[in-house]
Amino acid sequence: MFDLNERIAVSASRPKATAAAPDASRPEAVAALAVRLGQLPALTFERALIGGGAEGAAPSTRTFGSVTADDVVVALQSEHGVELPGGRSSVRVDGGRIKDVGTHAVHINVGDGGEVVLTVVVRAPKGDE
Repeated sequence: MFDLNERIAVSASRPKATAAAPDASRPEAVAALAVRLGQLPALTFERALIGGGAEGAAPSTRTFGSVTADDVVVALQSEHGVELPGGRSSVRVDGGRIKDVGTHAVHINVGDGGEVVLTVVVRAPKGDE
């Protein structure tokens, strides 16, 4: 048996969700999601650079910390209010994660066989370049 006050406290402590993900089985919802994703600007992430090698060598482009599918899903939800129907499983990052500064392509499965390619930019924080 559960305590009603405990249940109320648990549900009140949960964060409010963004708009529900579109129904991926409806072609118009899939098309609308694809159009919306296609209109988004590049997602930008800052990651610290791994220390350089020998003195005089070119600066490293490798990052300390990567950008993952989870990071992309969170950025889409928090910055643009977009919720993907499959969440993390809708996002494909080549190699599983991005470990270098630069511009990268991330593939989003919008359902019904549709795919949108988003641009992800990873840069070093100011002063770490």
